[in-house]
Amino acid sequence: MTQTTHKQPKARYAQVWDPQRRQSFLLHRELAAAALGRPLQPGEVVHHIDGDPTNNALSNLRVFPSQAYHAHFEYHWRCQRAGQFSLFDGLLPARVP
Repeated sequence: MTQTTHKQPKARYAQVWDPQRRQSFLLHRELAAAALGRPLQPGEVVHHIDGDPTNNALSNLRVFPSQAYHAHFEYHWRCQRAGQFSLFDGLLPARVP
């Protein structure tokens, strides 16, 4: 007897259609830009703090100046979750169980 497991499809980022520009945009990037009061700069990355791309609450979004900063944050956040000591506790959200 073969048992198969079905993976849940990955959640996708919400997109918004702008009829004036005749283009679709990622909602989380539009929300972040509106909250900053300026367009996002090339290379800026909008991060979902809880990892859920469907949670576009402003309290769940963080803008990083580059993918390198985002990767650095992710590395230290994952180390913290694994119980490793971090030199950057002020940068990271509260400890996750």
